[in-house]
Amino acid sequence: MTIWDWIDDFFETALSQGDQQRARLPLIHSRGYELRETDPEQTLALFEEGKRLSLALNEPWWTLFFDDWCVTAYEFFLRDYRTVLDRAVHNALELRKPAYTLFPMRFSIQRNLVHAYISIDPKGYADRIEDALSHLEETTPVESDDQYLIFGSRREYALELNDLELAEQTAHDSLKRADSDEESLAWHYLTFCYCGLCEIAWRRRDWQALKDAANEGEELAKKSKLQMEMTELIIWQAVA
Repeated sequence: MTIWDWIDDFFETALSQGDQQRARLPLIHSRGYELRETDPEQTLALFEEGKRLSLALNEPWWTLFFDDWCVTAYEFFLRDYRTVLDRAVHNALELRKPAYTLFPMRFSIQRNLVHAYISIDPKGYADRIEDALSHLEETTPVESDDQYLIFGSRREYALELNDLELAEQTAHDSLKRADSDEESLAWHYLTFCYCGLCEIAWRRRDWQALKDAANEGEELAKKSKLQMEMTELIIWQAVA
C-alpha cells in the first residue's frame, strides 16, 4: 500500500460515513501542496492546521503525515533549516513506535532527516548520512520512484563535499533510470537532476556544459511546472 492508496481509501471511507472533518484532512494537504511555490508560508500554515485537526480527531497516522510534510515545507519550499532538524529527528523517533509499523511513509521521513543532515552540516554528520543513505538503498525496491530521491540525496551530498565525479555519476544514474519511466514522471525528477548538472558544470568552469544543462533543464521545468527550479535554470543560463 502506497501513501496515496491509504489517503484515497481514507477519504472515500470518510465521505461514505458522512465524516466531513476526517474528509478535510486530505483536502488540507492537497491545497497546501498546490500553494508550495506561490505561497510556501501558507503551505506550512495549512500543514500545521492539518496536524491540529488530526490531533483533535485522534488520528496518529495523519499527525505524523502532517509532521513530515511540515519538514518537507521547511526544507524544500521555504529553505529554512533553523528548526527543521529537531522536527525531522522527532518524526524519525516517532516512526519507531509499534503504532507506525505499517505506516506507508517511512521512506519520506527517513529521507527528510538525511536531507536535513546534508543541508546543515554534511561533514559533521557524515557517518549518519552514509549509514542512512546505505539503509535507504538497501530497503528501497529498485523499481520504486523513490530511487530518484536517493540519487538526488547522493548527488547533493557529493556536491556538498565537492566530489564532482560522484555527483556527476549519480546525475547520470537518474538519466539512465528515466529511460524506462513515463515521460511525465521523468520530467519532474530530471528537472532537479539538471539543476545539479548545472552546478557541476559551473564548478568546473565548463560553460558549454552549463549552457546545455540549463537549456535542457528549463524545458523539463516548464513541462513539470516546477517554478522554483525553472527560475534557477534561467539564472544558470544567464551565468553561462
